[in-house]
Amino acid sequence: MAETIDWAAALTALDAQELEPAAVDETLGVLLKYQDDIARLRGAEAARLVAEAKQAAA
Repeated sequence: MAETIDWAAALTALDAQELEPAAVDETLGVLLKYQDDIARLRGAEAARLVAEAKQAAA
């Protein structure tokens, strides 16, 4: 839970108005503890997850 709050604060600090893959890439270190996990989610995987979240919200 704390990581989610920290992530929201990081996105706010970046003035992210909506969730975009670039913002996710920049803030993964706040959510994830291990570098392997961060590397696995960066780039195309982050973009896929953002698109999936947006589709679910629509």
